[in-house]
Amino acid sequence: GGGGGGKPELAQGGGPNIDQLAKAIAAAAAMV
Repeated sequence: GGGGGGKPELAQGGGPNIDQLAKAIAAAAAMV
């Protein structure tokens, strides 16, 4: 695991960026 190519700084938000994080995870999962 680890940064799949997205922006790690978004993942560090945790609050308002949680939706972006979820989308990033979904995108990363789709790429794998």
